[in-house]
Amino acid sequence: MLRMEIALFIIVAFVACVYFSAEKERSPLHGTFSVLLAAVLFNLAMDGATVYTVNRLDTVPPLLNSVLHRLFLGSLTAVIYLFYQYIAILVQEETGKPRRLDLPARAFLILALLGNFLLPITYTVTPQGNYSSGPYMYVPYAAVAFYLLLCAGLLMGGWRAIHGKQRSAIGAALFIEFTVCVLQGLHHTWLISGMGVTLMTLSFYLTLENPEALRAELVEQKMSMLYLKGQVNPHFLYNTLDTIRIRDTGAGFAPGRKEQIDAMLLHYDKQSPKLTGSSIGVLNVQKRIKLLCGREYGLSYTENEGGGVTAHILLPLKEELA
Repeated sequence: MLRMEIALFIIVAFVACVYFSAEKERSPLHGTFSVLLAAVLFNLAMDGATVYTVNRLDTVPPLLNSVLHRLFLGSLTAVIYLFYQYIAILVQEETGKPRRLDLPARAFLILALLGNFLLPITYTVTPQGNYSSGPYMYVPYAAVAFYLLLCAGLLMGGWRAIHGKQRSAIGAALFIEFTVCVLQGLHHTWLISGMGVTLMTLSFYLTLENPEALRAELVEQKMSMLYLKGQVNPHFLYNTLDTIRIRDTGAGFAPGRKEQIDAMLLHYDKQSPKLTGSSIGVLNVQKRIKLLCGREYGLSYTENEGGGVTAHILLPLKEELA
């Protein structure tokens, strides 16, 4: 089993080297994945160490064995929490909804880590191999079950807004970890938790965090900004403006149309600068405002109580742009 843990560590280490060396946009999502990679590497290192020490109970000091096992399962809980965080950020970016599950997720993480380091630990010796047991072993199983449920809820809640590739990657990762957890619970001597976190990491890396895709996305964004800069008049005065409101008292949006427009405005930087369709002007206005004034400004819509729509254009109070 130790050979497998070493192989898994080398695979993730290679992925981390490629990922950290690739050019990518700074964002909470990429930052979380970077922390996740580091946490997975630490967890795999502790996994390999415990596979070695648990099968040498007569020569390894009990305190060292206990510390290594607690670090291993504590880091496993942290890794599963980081997977939840990554999915939560991704769903928030795609849907624009606040992350209401973060507080219970953090509270459970604290309780799980306390249980991991305080509950008693024992070891079971079998002809097939030794493994750790005792009350502390319930903590990682509870953590995996809890965070998988949270991730499944996020996935279902944002199903329509999340792209097919993202849904597939998240669904595959959740299925992998669930399967590994069940197999580990049925066969205690298999010690395959490292395989689960490695496959989850590869699922996200190959589909959502692939360096080539990130590099292509960064180039596309730069080209989009250059395209827009060529259309923007640099002497644009808005020294007396804050918010422009344009009220329309007509029929308003068709059912579901406002959600589509909101999603397009939220992800304006992921849209092609040369689009075809009925919302080209809306998208171009949003991109130009964001380019000139900053990401906190832009265009939004609200539906009026008596019918119709109000367009809001938020601009900063500044002097003339040079």
